[in-house]
Amino acid sequence: MKHLVFQEPKVNYSYMGVMARIIDFPFVVIREPNDSKKKTETNHVLAFGIEDHLFSRWGYDMDEIDNATLAKMYYPFIESIVVDKVKNNTVKMFELIKWDSSVPIRKYPYNFNEIGEIQNRRITQIN
Repeated sequence: MKHLVFQEPKVNYSYMGVMARIIDFPFVVIREPNDSKKKTETNHVLAFGIEDHLFSRWGYDMDEIDNATLAKMYYPFIESIVVDKVKNNTVKMFELIKWDSSVPIRKYPYNFNEIGEIQNRRITQIN
């Protein structure tokens, strides 16, 4: 069985550009085998950014969004991507994903005001 624990998101200034703000989402994958093998924990980072054009299409002005709000807006996408990668055994130690205006999402699909704390958020029983 696998579990995820998300840590505190951080703005990644080394990848930040004019067109998108990149935020690192560190997380730990915990593997707890059913047999007598030892539990293992591995650290990973998914750096994620969405280009300003896509936010504009969704009706948001990037100049009015602070980093904490941006992390909450990114988080539902991050959780979905990371869970899929853990299930498929394609999770990397570090990966950078940047979405541009070619992403077919026409409207921001989540209520980011309901996200709550990201740090120490745990996703359990990923098979």
